[in-house]
Amino acid sequence: MGKFKNIYLDTPGGKWLRKVAHHRYHMIEMLDLPEWSGDDFGYRYAVELSEIDLDMMTEKEIESARKSCGWEGMDTTDPEMIAEMLHSYGLRAPIEAWNGNNWRKQFKEARKFSYELDNDLDRHEEIMNRPVNALGSTAREYMQGDLRTGMLRGISEDNTDAKIMGKMHGYSDEMMEKMKSMTTKVNAGQFNLHKIPSDDPIPYMMGFMAGFNSARMEDDRENTVPDYFDGYKFGVSVRCGDNPWPEWAK
Repeated sequence: MGKFKNIYLDTPGGKWLRKVAHHRYHMIEMLDLPEWSGDDFGYRYAVELSEIDLDMMTEKEIESARKSCGWEGMDTTDPEMIAEMLHSYGLRAPIEAWNGNNWRKQFKEARKFSYELDNDLDRHEEIMNRPVNALGSTAREYMQGDLRTGMLRGISEDNTDAKIMGKMHGYSDEMMEKMKSMTTKVNAGQFNLHKIPSDDPIPYMMGFMAGFNSARMEDDRENTVPDYFDGYKFGVSVRCGDNPWPEWAK
């Protein structure tokens, strides 16, 4: 949709932001590693392309980012400011990274790849659903600050790293043994539309299911009713364990 614009370019790096779709952004970050860390990595620059989707973020995570970045009391009505804040806080979906000694060339590669994804939504969705850490969290889950789902999925798949994390969360060996092969996805079930906390319960319900299952959101969102986004974010909060499973859903 838009072109990358420079957020800053200074020691020890730089950032460039592009609006991809309504409330969906790509950020390119460049780090001059010796300046940034003082360590020798065998190459000088690291360039990372990542995504921030504001409509998929819960208010809890946005508020945590605001406090951490010292933006409390500041006007954050500008979506680009919120996207940069979330990126700085670490709530971003890693897409691809380039290491080398010519940051301008690496930047051009990152920019080119970002534009290519505009025309290959299947490839984009594949990237958003791929594991990005030892727990098996997907890029989209990582962006949402959700390590819980990757841990639970890993336990069900008998993943050692996930089971270690499970023990740190107080899960016994017996409990994790029972969790093997469990599903972390929820199919459509029974919903009491009269108890859904929305004036437009059907889109809220659809958004809830999509958010809980970490599903993609179509880019054509300008005419989407707000209840869908509210339901989506609530679904994410339930998946992350911030809210219990609602009584209106079975």
